[in-house]
Amino acid sequence: MPDARLITIPISHYCEKARWALDRARVDYREERHLQLFHHWYAKRVGGGFTTPVLVLPDGRAIGQSSEILRWTDAVSTSPGPLYPEPIASRVAATERWLDLTLGPDGRAWMYEQVLPHKEIAGAYGLDGVPPLERRAFDLMFKALGPYIRARVSASGASTDISRVYGVFDEVAARLDADGPYLCGDQFTAADLTFAALSAAVLLPRRYGVTLPPDDVLPPEMLVHVRRLREHPAGRFAQRVIGEHRPPPDG
Repeated sequence: MPDARLITIPISHYCEKARWALDRARVDYREERHLQLFHHWYAKRVGGGFTTPVLVLPDGRAIGQSSEILRWTDAVSTSPGPLYPEPIASRVAATERWLDLTLGPDGRAWMYEQVLPHKEIAGAYGLDGVPPLERRAFDLMFKALGPYIRARVSASGASTDISRVYGVFDEVAARLDADGPYLCGDQFTAADLTFAALSAAVLLPRRYGVTLPPDDVLPPEMLVHVRRLREHPAGRFAQRVIGEHRPPPDG
């Protein structure tokens, strides 16, 4: 489907969730990346809400929310397999929603809390592909960006307490022990894609839609938890899922 457009914050793990589903379904799209704050205007302008991702179809329809984009990919292509297979579709959707409301906000809040004091890291890895004007604005906006992001984190009810992320990882590991090789049984679904994509905020995998910070530039306290979570059974599962099911972002 040529000429579809995906409006994103490039480093966002919810945007990665949408990119992954589109790449998996071999949807032809172009990504339009924007800096935080700017993204509100672009998302709203194309018919979405105030958040990204927003998928704009060639006929002008806009699909907001990563979960809705995943469902759309199932509607246009079931290759290499549906993300919401019957008869477990409702269970998959419930698991996806749980992760969207827990791991997604808390992992993002913790990551931002670690990175925001380090402008050089935020600039090097948060501006990948954004327009030149927004890159230039980053220097002027940076002091305001931290309070803005922290205010949004607080308003959403998310926590910077890393123990909440460990709690989700523990629950995921328990579900894997009980149910099989994937979160909802024997096959890869939207639940697994969601967990692996959203865990990127704390695992910083190499296969991702944009380049994430390597270990050697991370603040020491952040690196301790990144390495622990990678070795957690759920962290190993996420890395396996990315390796086996995330198509290379460049095709």
